[in-house]
Amino acid sequence: MWKRLCLFSGIYAGLFLVIFAAFFGRNSLQQLKMVVGVNEAEWRATNTKNEFVELPFVIELKSFAIEEYPSGKPKCFISDIAVYTPNGEKKEAQIKVNKPFTVSGWKIYQYSYDKTLGNQSRYSVFKIVKDPWLPVIYTGFLLIFAGTFYLLFSRFRFKALKIRKIAIVFFIAIVLIACLLARVWFSPQRMHNLMPALQSIWFIPHITMYILAYSLLSVAVIYAVFLLIKKSNTEKQWQSMVFCDDLVYAGTAFLTAGILMGAVWAKDAWGHYWTWDPKETWAAITWLAFMLYIHFRHFKPTKIKTALFLLFFSYLLLQMCWFGVKYLPFLHGNSVHVYR
Repeated sequence: MWKRLCLFSGIYAGLFLVIFAAFFGRNSLQQLKMVVGVNEAEWRATNTKNEFVELPFVIELKSFAIEEYPSGKPKCFISDIAVYTPNGEKKEAQIKVNKPFTVSGWKIYQYSYDKTLGNQSRYSVFKIVKDPWLPVIYTGFLLIFAGTFYLLFSRFRFKALKIRKIAIVFFIAIVLIACLLARVWFSPQRMHNLMPALQSIWFIPHITMYILAYSLLSVAVIYAVFLLIKKSNTEKQWQSMVFCDDLVYAGTAFLTAGILMGAVWAKDAWGHYWTWDPKETWAAITWLAFMLYIHFRHFKPTKIKTALFLLFFSYLLLQMCWFGVKYLPFLHGNSVHVYR
């Protein structure tokens, strides 16, 4: 029982903190939009109701520019600003996508510009966010990550190395294959043509975690199908499930890490860590499905066939999150995960 408590306590506690902070902090969260012309200053922004809100500082836009790749694709959006505080202090900064500027507890994000003029835009649009509950949310993230770390390594005990030699060899092989896939994904040509939203220190870790998760869970479900069609006695099937469980534990751990990194990245890029975007929603559904499998295996270890069908169903949800979401008719124009 104590092992189960250790296994899930970090994840449960972290989820509770995140949900608690999101629910009680929604009224104190402020997300404003400000339009500032070049060589002009502004101290008012509009909220979601298009009402003007006066800020405790003034933003002056000195210039706006778009850096481009040789191909002509946008590389970076840059707003040179000066911020004046009530005590007379002047702060100069460059604001880019994924690189907000913090002043007086507020974060200023590069949000948009005059897209009809492009590099000749005479104004810049900033998103200005104040989230006093963010430290609580990040504490929840740390607790979830701690639970995920235990989830990853709890299955690989030294006293079981001899029993699980094959499982460990397969695990290492899958990780190496996933790293090879990551190397192909992060090819120099691809990395040198990243659009501004993808230029973040979180890009490579976020994608790598998902590649590892998808690789491990793919092998797990292939093995699950093999167990479903294979006729074997209960004892041998139960021993085979150990390997399947090891893969699911590791894959779910990497999946969790990928979601957490994506949330932190979203906060740096767009000012919010979760928006119920279709991609985010299906990622959450997929994560819950694999967590349900892990819980089911804990509390119903003898229900092997049911567990295998549950694993297969969870993998179908994973395919929806991975490939299927982009075909949803309402996605385009309504998702921050559709890049142009």
